[in-house]
Amino acid sequence: MVLGVIKMNSAVYSEIYSKILDRKFDVEMINLKNMNIVTTIPTRKGEMITFSPEDELSISYFFGHFKYSFDVFLQEKMENEKGSFYVFKIKNADIENNYRKERRKNVEYRAIYWTKEGISFATILDISEKGLKIRTSKPLSGSIIELYYNERESKDTKKIKGSIQWTKQVGEIYEYGMLKIKSTH
Repeated sequence: MVLGVIKMNSAVYSEIYSKILDRKFDVEMINLKNMNIVTTIPTRKGEMITFSPEDELSISYFFGHFKYSFDVFLQEKMENEKGSFYVFKIKNADIENNYRKERRKNVEYRAIYWTKEGISFATILDISEKGLKIRTSKPLSGSIIELYYNERESKDTKKIKGSIQWTKQVGEIYEYGMLKIKSTH
């Protein structure tokens, strides 16, 4: 047990990616020491997200012009007077350039957009001050797109117009990086 390594004043906003769930979750990295990472436990809709030691997980955070990534496995869940935490063991580490300067908020908003064929659906995966990442089941045509979506906590429809900056195809799924041109609420 590594209870002694928790230092609440050094939290770093991070994200955990679960390959099994194919989803990212926001967490705070409390400590990184001796090949261990201690984080807060991620939640979704008020429920704690559980992982098993067999899950393929990665933790990443941005600092300066770099993205720090760690392949990890769950070592243990621990609790103390300050809360509940996960302790992960580091298997591998990587550093890469960070081309996005703003903090990303991991979301899962359903969105619609229009194409020549009619209405299509997308999922907004993350959003920042200047851009967002979307996932579609069809390739986009054109370099400018307008998305309409609702945040879960709001009933107002929001519209974002943006230009596609990059594309990635994973099987039958397409992911796009979009730079905001105009946003209305």
